Amino acid sequence: MKKTFLIAFAACFLYGCATTGSQHIVDDSKVAQIQKGSSTKEDVRFLLGSPTKVDFTDGGFEVWEYVYSKSQTRATSFLPYVGAVVGGSDSITHTLTVQFTDEGVVNNIGRGKVAGKGGSVFD
Repeated sequence: MKKTFLIAFAACFLYGCATTGSQHIVDDSKVAQIQKGSSTKEDVRFLLGSPTKVDFTDGGFEVWEYVYSKSQTRATSFLPYVGAVVGGSDSITHTLTVQFTDEGVVNNIGRGKVAGKGGSVFD
């Protein structure tokens, strides 16, 4: 009985979290180093790594988008019988968008954050 409990308890903490993307974008000290008008593509890539997505505006500006998502399964999900009803997960997604001039210098930078819940009949 104790062994089964310990395995279930460990599973709650080992498998309850998933992350994707560049965690660097939630580091305020790194993002603060990116300056409009002086930071270059090379500077941004050095600080944050490769972007999740590269796009272009109608005006021809290059836009790099970075995304970092974290999902945490609620401990109540592992309760026998009621876990499927009262469990679920909490998630948060951070985005960072960097726009560059034709010369490859940062023209604009923006951040966003969206939090959500799911998987429970109460969400």
